[in-house]
Amino acid sequence: MGGKIKSKTCPDNPNISLCGELFYGLEKYLAGNPGTYKYWEKVAENLEVDRLAYTTAQEIISALRETKQKYGIEVAQTLYNTHSVHYPREIVNAGRYLSIGGPVEYLTELYESGYFMRDLENTPDSGIQDMIAHMENGGDARDFFRQELSEL
Repeated sequence: MGGKIKSKTCPDNPNISLCGELFYGLEKYLAGNPGTYKYWEKVAENLEVDRLAYTTAQEIISALRETKQKYGIEVAQTLYNTHSVHYPREIVNAGRYLSIGGPVEYLTELYESGYFMRDLENTPDSGIQDMIAHMENGGDARDFFRQELSEL
């Protein structure tokens, strides 16, 4: 059985891994909170077993860049700084959610419930706004899914 494949260190600074260097560059690009790259470095090292952390880091960075391109710098900064959503496709979907007014405070619960695994890029705004209204009225993400499934 394998484990997480660690990243090599940066030749210019052995105290920073190659993943750390990638995320540090992203932090500067997004004008993110200083030092947040260290958290993302750990995410890349632990997100997927038997996968090179450097490859995972590249995919996360690509997703945050795509989010910036589609939904703007503020949305990408928010996702970078809160580090609540980790998987690349889910990062882009969380960007869509934030871009139509989704509150930041629900990111973690929605991520943990699997909400961002959905194809939100092709979901009408009204579908996302229904989720936001549900959460604002004290509901939780899992209840919303059960409600949707019962309506099918």
